[in-house]
Amino acid sequence: HPQQQQQQQQQHQYQHYDGNPDGGAISSSSTFQEPSHPSSAPSRQPCTVIFIGGWSPGPLVYLAPLLQKNNHILQANYKFMRGFPMPPIPGSWCCDWLFLAMIVTLVILVWTMSTNGKQRESDGASTIVALLFVAKFIAIVICIRLIVCRVVRYSVRRGADQLAMMVSQSAGPLIVVGFSWGGAVLAEYLCRHSSGAAPGAFLLIAPTTSLVASAAIQKDAALRRMNENAQVHVVHGTLDGAFCPNQHRWRNAPVNLTVLEDNHVFFQDSSRRRLGEILVELIQTST
Repeated sequence: HPQQQQQQQQQHQYQHYDGNPDGGAISSSSTFQEPSHPSSAPSRQPCTVIFIGGWSPGPLVYLAPLLQKNNHILQANYKFMRGFPMPPIPGSWCCDWLFLAMIVTLVILVWTMSTNGKQRESDGASTIVALLFVAKFIAIVICIRLIVCRVVRYSVRRGADQLAMMVSQSAGPLIVVGFSWGGAVLAEYLCRHSSGAAPGAFLLIAPTTSLVASAAIQKDAALRRMNENAQVHVVHGTLDGAFCPNQHRWRNAPVNLTVLEDNHVFFQDSSRRRLGEILVELIQTST
């Protein structure tokens, strides 16, 4: 009968579309839904996600458990990059020969300046002694500024080289997520490897490239030549002018730029959900 045939077709249609049509993709409410029929979900090659934090993990403490909880859908293994230099935390930058030479120079200048002060007390003030005192004071200030420049420049480049080694040793699809100082290290890596194929995708969350450029006396990574073959996504907060000034410099860079109404560590749930959506999109497009 026509009525029975129509009911059977509708029942078959409901059974066919039962489940998540996105195959486990993140929804608008940022909740993962496992497909009712596993065979309908597209098979993905497992990928590796490398997290690079800053002085604090920030939103990474939300993204890492997100991957672990939904690993059966995303098929992504993650690990944190540790042991890279991040001043003022003691690290490999303390053993840099140029840094040590500057420290010795600073100690000598301070010592000679103190002896010069004692000479002024005993012999009286003279024009030559006063000029030497001012010259040594200026030399100390310049030496301190050069020490800061050397420490920051050495640390960010050393971190970029360590990241390059990790990337070369990774097999399969790769996603690198850098937050704050880690985002600056990741940006330095993309600038130092600006040619050739880019292995995977990169997510820079509140990268402090402008502060690093000012401290290291170098050009901001947002204005330097980056790897145009790389899939790069940069996320900034509108209330993050202290740690990430000059965010407008990223507008002309070959990246996807997202600006959220939040601060440096992205406290708001809506911002962290959006970060999770961006990360999931990068994983799905890379596998």
